[in-house]
Amino acid sequence: MSTLLLDRPELYEAWFPDPDATAARFVADVAVRFGAPGERLLDAGCGTGRDAAALAARGWTASALDLAPAMVEHVRRHHRAVDAHQGDLRTLDLGRAFDVVSCLDSTLLALHDTADLLAALRRVAAHLVPGGLFVAEMRNGAFLLTAAAHRDLLGGETERVRTHDGVAYTARTLLAVDHAAQLLRRRRTWTWPGGEHTEHTAWRLLFPRELTDLLDRAGFDVLALFDTPGPRTDEPWHPDAALGTALTRDRLHVVARRRDLEETS
Repeated sequence: MSTLLLDRPELYEAWFPDPDATAARFVADVAVRFGAPGERLLDAGCGTGRDAAALAARGWTASALDLAPAMVEHVRRHHRAVDAHQGDLRTLDLGRAFDVVSCLDSTLLALHDTADLLAALRRVAAHLVPGGLFVAEMRNGAFLLTAAAHRDLLGGETERVRTHDGVAYTARTLLAVDHAAQLLRRRRTWTWPGGEHTEHTAWRLLFPRELTDLLDRAGFDVLALFDTPGPRTDEPWHPDAALGTALTRDRLHVVARRRDLEETS
């Protein structure tokens, strides 16, 4: 999945600012809350590496993985404390294990086929020590069944403008559900002075029960599945907050513990 933002890391950070390192704090707090066995972390789908870098600054031994070469180069150039790798989660083989693997911002949903999702989760399990944690955050497929989704998410084209480096970028975005393929499809047209770019992307819609079943098949026990709070929810993340389990909101968060691989079928 190649997009304008994946090819331009600085624009990505301007478009999705996180000045308080909320996403990194979320991962760190969840790891402590659910008893991660140590502080060796792999951030899968790391983007610009700012989350891994924030965790490294907190004392974690942080590694990072992304499929986009521009993102990996950005991490290597700007975040020297992070061990960055370019690669595909489905075929990941770093030759070592971690205490936590994080996978935020719907990275997992870029894999549309169930076989690919299962392959990726099995590679994650293979890169975790026994008892290691998988912490993921993604769009919640169940939310698309609600009236709020049709009002707030699928109600028509939206427009957003942000200025970066003195240039005003406009993004016009239209989302639609492909029911047969179980995908959320997005058409986005970017315009800026002297330029225009249209991209078509899609994310697999996973329902909570599907996700739980896939994790079980990959060798995980699910410890928590919740919609709020989280790093990208209206309710601010707090390490002591009660976790919402109604699973009707737009975001889905999962914490799973790796079983002994011999127990995995």
